[in-house]
Amino acid sequence: MPEGEAIPKKEVKEKINLEKYQDLEGVSLKKLEFGLWYLEHQSFFYKLIVLLLVAIGAASWSYTIYSFTYYLARGMDEDNRLTRDMVASYFNHEATVASAAKDLAYRPIVVISLGNGKYDIMADISNINLKHWSEFEYEFIAGGRTIFKDKSYILPGAEKSLVALNQDVSVKAENIQLAVSGLSWQRLDAREIPDWKKFYDDHYNVAVTDAKFTPAKSSGLSEKINLSQVEFTVTNNTAYNYWRSEFFISLYNRGTLIGINKYYLENFLSGNTKEIKMSWPGVLGRVDQVEVKPEINILDKKNYLKFE
Repeated sequence: MPEGEAIPKKEVKEKINLEKYQDLEGVSLKKLEFGLWYLEHQSFFYKLIVLLLVAIGAASWSYTIYSFTYYLARGMDEDNRLTRDMVASYFNHEATVASAAKDLAYRPIVVISLGNGKYDIMADISNINLKHWSEFEYEFIAGGRTIFKDKSYILPGAEKSLVALNQDVSVKAENIQLAVSGLSWQRLDAREIPDWKKFYDDHYNVAVTDAKFTPAKSSGLSEKINLSQVEFTVTNNTAYNYWRSEFFISLYNRGTLIGINKYYLENFLSGNTKEIKMSWPGVLGRVDQVEVKPEINILDKKNYLKFE
């Protein structure tokens, strides 16, 4: 070969064998392969991230535009309706308060002496509510202690006498007090009782006739004990059978109340007529008027007997 002439280089291609690669700086073969793979696909990952960001942005804007459009189309109407409902609810509450049951009305307590330190006590109450009735407890208090306690009820628009009979009272009559507790007001169901007056007339059609009083001297019941007698006849003119019926009896002398009592009748069936005779202890004097009032809880479903 002539002097000074360049020696041509040989192009030798050798296959790189990574398996023979020796890690001199702590880089493992797997890490090197992952790095090479990442470099080859770097452009793909960049495009993928861009596409994800575009998709998220598009979804957010789509939801924002949808929500705003929905509000314009329906949301404003719903807000207005909600406002109207709130206003209506307020006025309905005011109307409910205005139509709520009002408290019972009370009359002064009446105390009737029976002699021998015994007294009958009575307190009249009235329910001015025409669509509410109530069950409750009551007690008479004398000298700071309860001398009598019982349960009772009152129908819509009704008057009622709460009584404690034949009681020992060691204080003055004006110091006796009535306490009513547990008033449970119940409103008439308009679907079951659309017309209270008609319902009352149909269920309370009990006739009382032939009421009379026989004084102790004429009754012949006893020579040693003063026992007078009250008689009256009751007829159930309703179409209903009642498990328990009460009759409140008042005796008058020239318009003045001089005696009170109660009579209880069970199984008072439709169409039945009962002749009642009851003894009345004590000397009452002249009686010129006998008043008998039926008391039946026609709103208590448990007070009705089924026909057999």
